[in-house]
Amino acid sequence: MATKKELESEVERLRAQSELLRSHADETSETTMPDEPQAETDVTVSFNQILEENGIDGTNVEVLRAQLTDEVVSLHKQYPMAILLSVFVLGCIVGRTFK
Repeated sequence: MATKKELESEVERLRAQSELLRSHADETSETTMPDEPQAETDVTVSFNQILEENGIDGTNVEVLRAQLTDEVVSLHKQYPMAILLSVFVLGCIVGRTFK
């Protein structure tokens, strides 16, 4: 069994190590973190550039995404049982695939 003196010395050693790690983490976080996070428009612009490089018009993708979202929402409202059944079947397929 450890004595009180041994335990106190261990606690002091761990506190010193913790303080050293904390100061090191503060130094690295100050140097590696950017001033401002990347804005959503920057992500959209870069996504559109990638699409244009591959011959896809970025404006049509946004319109198609909006249409697809609207159709999924309306399908969910019109046929709730069909959506539940399709989600169940999809879950079973994914479950079997990763089993």
